[in-house]
Amino acid sequence: MATDTKPEHGYVYTCPVCDKPADDFGGRGKCPLLMSAYILAGLAMMLNIRLSYSSAPYALIRFGLPENLFSVFVRRMASSLELWCLPGFIIADGMELAVKLVIKFDKSYGGNNSLASKKLKFHAIIVPSIFAQWLNFLTYVILFFVYLAGDDQGHLTTFYWTIAVSGFVFGINNPLVFAADYNYIPIYIAGENCFPALTSFIHYITTLMFGNRRKWDSDFIIVFIDILVAIVISLVAAIVWTYAYGFCQDTGDGTYTGTITYTAEKKLKIEYTPTNGSKKVGPMTGTITDDAAQKITEKIIETATDETKYYKVTDHNSKIRYSIKLKNQDDASKLTNGTEATIIVDYEYGHILAEGFGEITDIKESMISPLLIVLVGMGLVYAIYPGIAPGMIVPFYLIDKIEMVLLIATIFPPVIVALLQRFKPNWSPKTNYVWHGLKATNNGFGGWRKYPDKKENGHKDKESEPEAECNKVDEHFYVHGYLWHFFDILMILMIILAYIFIYSLHYRDSKISRAIVNQPKMSTFLSITFYMCHEISLAVGFPGMVANAAEYTVIAQMVGAFLMVFLALYSEGYIIDALRWYSFLWK
Repeated sequence: MATDTKPEHGYVYTCPVCDKPADDFGGRGKCPLLMSAYILAGLAMMLNIRLSYSSAPYALIRFGLPENLFSVFVRRMASSLELWCLPGFIIADGMELAVKLVIKFDKSYGGNNSLASKKLKFHAIIVPSIFAQWLNFLTYVILFFVYLAGDDQGHLTTFYWTIAVSGFVFGINNPLVFAADYNYIPIYIAGENCFPALTSFIHYITTLMFGNRRKWDSDFIIVFIDILVAIVISLVAAIVWTYAYGFCQDTGDGTYTGTITYTAEKKLKIEYTPTNGSKKVGPMTGTITDDAAQKITEKIIETATDETKYYKVTDHNSKIRYSIKLKNQDDASKLTNGTEATIIVDYEYGHILAEGFGEITDIKESMISPLLIVLVGMGLVYAIYPGIAPGMIVPFYLIDKIEMVLLIATIFPPVIVALLQRFKPNWSPKTNYVWHGLKATNNGFGGWRKYPDKKENGHKDKESEPEAECNKVDEHFYVHGYLWHFFDILMILMIILAYIFIYSLHYRDSKISRAIVNQPKMSTFLSITFYMCHEISLAVGFPGMVANAAEYTVIAQMVGAFLMVFLALYSEGYIIDALRWYSFLWK
């Protein structure tokens, strides 16, 4: 507990489905409303990428382009999306880094999860993220009308630039979602990968209904329905995100009074009557009976003489945090004399997790592994997929079938991780957030290493416990988080496969090339394996970053995005040169 800065207004957020603050060790990543918001945000976020990749074969025909331009078309569309992501990433990541630096170094904000820090986080990150969700919806509405225009040939250039603008919105939106609360990143990634399965189902139903090309303009209709679904999902996502991260004004002015007494028995008694939305609830009473009561009393007395100081307290029933201060100097005298004194109580923001950078020594050495998994998984994927593999090694008629398989398969890795985090957190790559006590030095995520977790009937937290690592054998069991290093093999496998694909194209007479290029089974298997390595890398790597160095997760995401875009541009240039100078390159 610490003194804090008074908020400028008295707004309170009371979540209808959870009762714990975002930074409470028992409430991290467990709010059902926020889970829904992050799943929907993930669904809505990937819609433009799926329109660039999964719908590319249909869009190619809708705009009257020949099939042999598929690789160039899909890379041009995807490159416009990816390249325009970068300015958005720079802006959003700059905002997030600035907030963390201010919380860490500006002492007037009171450190992590103070009233002032949460207010800063709300205005600098949460509000822009709400606007970004609605911009995401708006871009799909615009794309819908652009796609319909232009009769038989369409407006390919306008479609291209609309995809590019949606990439810029994605570049702002994605980091802001990551920055809002890293505890929900596994849920968000699961949402991202649920959409491919939905797309696959929609493509299947659409093909059954409109697959007869003699009767229907099938390719036009499939993309048309994809965009329509994107509009609906992004609208719902924006509404839920706004509701989940909005905050409600109380029926009063947001402040109310209570009483506080420091008795002759050295007990500190606090009583106040909070409001929950528009409903009044009974008086809340808390009594502190140990030696800490006197120290807390001294700090509360300081609030009477300093307008900037508040004292933080958590209601044990509602779990809403409040900041209290003595009304005036006379009340400070009353409290000293053991009589009832008047306090002013202000609400605190609820769902907002406001943390700055920690100390360098807080970073776990096991962070290197998930960091590299993320960078390789993001960096290599679009350098190869889908332009080179499957685009240049698989027969064209199989490309759509590979997409259909991946649309189903990619849902499993992140969903499995999200379920582990929800029901068996010690078996999740994010590991469990363990709270050993107010002064314990090993509070936090376990990380990819061996760490102690509390038994069901383990120790009770006491403020008077000494500052030290808590690892009593009889009160803990050990979790072997280092087992997640097994997934380091994904980096090696992706690099090897990327090399094999390039080698096979360059040396067409080699045994490897003859075994892969235009061989339906082998080329299909390797293409699917490569992309699944990417999906598993993200599903495991980002939660691993949270477990080992949570505050640096967004930085890892930004570096991975830059690698992804620049290596994807290399892929496009490689393909264009290959088609233009085929006889000179392939010897």
